This record gives sequence, structure tokens and C-alpha cells, in this order.
Amino acid sequence: MNGQRLKELRQKHNHTQGSLADLMNTNARQIWRWESGENTPDSDSLAMLAKVLEVSADYLLGLTDEPSRSAGLSDDEIQVIRAMRRGDGMEAIRVIAAGAKVRG
Repeated sequence: MNGQRLKELRQKHNHTQGSLADLMNTNARQIWRWESGENTPDSDSLAMLAKVLEVSADYLLGLTDEPSRSAGLSDDEIQVIRAMRRGDGMEAIRVIAAGAKVRG
């Protein structure tokens, strides 16, 4: 876990250690431990941190320097995923078909 990144993201989202801890159902001391490198979050906590701070778990772990959860995806791929999450299969198909027409 990259504790410095966690601290920077927490501050960027205007959270104190206490307010982030409240969202995480833990305490401020635990957030301090993660930021200082004294301790590392378990997988469930890591997933929750990534969601709350709007980054990928890989970014928090220091495995990538790209904070986006959609790293490596094209704009069309992101549109398809968003449409599917909304339950709009027809929109997803439209985006796929338009992309195929451009490439094809």
C-alpha cells in the first residue's frame, strides 16, 4: 500500500483521517497506520478505499501510476460499460456498432 498516495487522496477529497475512518467503519488511528505504512488494509478495506477515493486499487497499491479505475479502456469501452451498468443494452450495442463501422 502506498501510504503517501492514500494521504494525498484523502486530502484531495477533503477528508480528515476521522471522516475517512467513519466512511470505512474503522477509526482514525487505523487510517494513520495505513498512511504511515505501519499496517496495510485487508482486501475488503482496500476495495472500499478505492471506491470512496475514486481510484483503482492498483493505484493505491503502487502498481500503476494511473489513478483512473478505467485505465487502459477506450472511450467506447467506457461508454459500453456505463450503458450496461445502467441496464441500457441497446445503447451498448449502438456504441459497439458505431465503433465497428469506424474500424471496419
